Parts: sequence; C-alpha cells; structure tokens
Amino acid sequence: MTPVKHNSFQSAPSNTATRAFMVPTMNSSTKKRQRWQLPSRLIHHFTASPPLSLVFNTASAAEPSPAQIQQVQRAFQAFNDRDLRLAESLFDKSVAVWEKLERPRDEMAALIKARGNVKVDLKKFDAAIVDFDRVLTIMSVDGTKTDGSGEAAYSEYPDLFVQRGLAREGLSEWQAAVEDYSQAISLWGGGRGEGINPFVLTFRGNVLTRLGKYKDALQDFEASADLFLASRDEEDALLARANAALTYYELGYEESALKLMNDVIRRQPGFTDMHVALAAHAWGEGKLGLAEKEWRFACENTSTGCAAYRDLDFVQRIRRWPPTLVTKLGAFLGKSKVVAEGGSSVLR
Repeated sequence: MTPVKHNSFQSAPSNTATRAFMVPTMNSSTKKRQRWQLPSRLIHHFTASPPLSLVFNTASAAEPSPAQIQQVQRAFQAFNDRDLRLAESLFDKSVAVWEKLERPRDEMAALIKARGNVKVDLKKFDAAIVDFDRVLTIMSVDGTKTDGSGEAAYSEYPDLFVQRGLAREGLSEWQAAVEDYSQAISLWGGGRGEGINPFVLTFRGNVLTRLGKYKDALQDFEASADLFLASRDEEDALLARANAALTYYELGYEESALKLMNDVIRRQPGFTDMHVALAAHAWGEGKLGLAEKEWRFACENTSTGCAAYRDLDFVQRIRRWPPTLVTKLGAFLGKSKVVAEGGSSVLR
C-alpha cells in the first residue's frame, strides 16, 4: 500500500530552531504565513519584501555603503538558505556597522532580531535571549498603544516575546516561556479568540503540559484548532486537535480522547501519531490484535513510519506525549512479540 501523507509536528526543544525561524502570522486578506519583513527605509537597499510596521522616529544617521547593504542582503539570504554560521557572522558584522553608523532604531531592531533567530537555530539560546532582550528594550518605548488598551502598537512587538519564549523553551525554562507567550497574547488583545495567533496558543499549550497544567493546555489546543479552522488551515487544525486528544487522555477523559484521535485519523488517515497512540491505548486495554493493527499501519502505511516512536525520549521530550500514554507505549514496545488474537507476530 502506498504510504499516506503524514503531518509532522513542530515541537520544542529539538524543533524550536525551525519554529523560531519565524513566528507564523495570519494576514487578514490572504491568511498565509509570512516570513520576516524588513524596515521600509531598507526596502530599496535590501529587497522588495513588504515593510515592517515599526513606528520609530528617524534619527540623523550616516548612510550605509553599497557594500555594507550587500552584506546585510547576504546575511538574510544565508538565513533563508539555512547557512546559519555564515548568517551569524554576517549579522554580527552588519550589526556592528549599523551601530557605528547610528542607524535608526527600526533598522537596528530588525537586524538584531534576525541575528537572535539565527542564534536560536544554532541552539545558542542564551545569546539569542540577549538579542531579543535588546530589541524589546528598543521597542518598549512605543510598543504599546497610547489608548490605554495595553495592546501592541505594531505586530513586531508581541512577536519578540514569542521569539524569546521559543528560546526559553530551548533552555527548558518552561514558566518563563509561558509568561512570554502570555505577554504576546495579551498584546494581541488577550483571550483565545479572534486576533490571537493560533500557533502561539499551541506553543503555550505545549509548555503548559510540561508544567503539568493540562486543563489550561487543553483550552489552548482547542482554541488553536478553532482559529485554524476559521482561517481554513485544516492541516494545522488537525495538529492542534491531536494535541487536545493527548491532553484529554492524560486528564482521564479517555472516551473523548479516543473519539478525537479517530476523528483526526478519519480526516488524515496517515496521521502516524494518532495510530501509535491508539496502539498504546489498545495494548493497555489488553486488545492485543488491535494494538498490533494500529502499530503495523503506522509502520507500513504512513510516509514517516513508526521508527521515531521506538524512542521514548522522542515521544516524551520532543513530541511531548503525556506520561500515561508514554508508559503504555513503553510497555507495548517492551515486548519482543505481540500475541495477537488468533496468532502471534513480531513487532516490526
């Protein structure tokens, strides 16, 4: 049988770097994810990308030379090409040049933020946080609206809290990461409804599970799924619903969890994670034939296969399954043979 397409997860800490490459933002007209954007004064120098919305006063500053502008272009290109060490070196040089030229704050913020993202991808989390702190200091002067609402005056301000949250995840600073994600959500208006970035709700939900706050995490996952569906992003909605299913399971609502797992599989038959979760549950219930069936499907009929799920460290630390299911999967994997109903077979 042809393997069915599988949706991969974006889970910290191992994939924090990938997620921190950009915080997906929802464009109201296109509903597409957007990558980093450059300050408007740099557009004619760097790229034709849309401008940042930073509203800073332009200070008197010397103009960069064509060679210096090209160096910044190369830094961003290296970042896009995932040549991270080159990108870090070029950003270091460019930041130093921009400081010497006393360039405007919006330009400095864009360069230092980009360098921080590169450092996250290099797993230099402490150094990345230093950069993000510096940009937050720059933006804090006028990062919030003056109407007393406490909301962000421009989108890049809450984005920095998210980026720092991702870096803190890389350091296993779970509570600090939750606080950063919550600050970003507050700057978007608070709550879990319209106007909140659903990816960040998922990020926060993942960290809340690390803190054992499963009820709060469940609210984030369910709200995230609803927001994704509202923007017609069915793929990411399924990922959020899978997270919700695992959380229901840990809270003891097994019936709701199993219903949601099967619903995810009905919509995406090759969703490896849910097949393995159902296998673990079935094993725990003594339904050996069903456990083997779900495991075999995950191994043989999905594009990613089951190899990653043989590693309980991946399942618990990277995929972030809750303890109850991890224990059941461990018991399942601990058997060299599965005694199925009506016969026996070896785990593949």
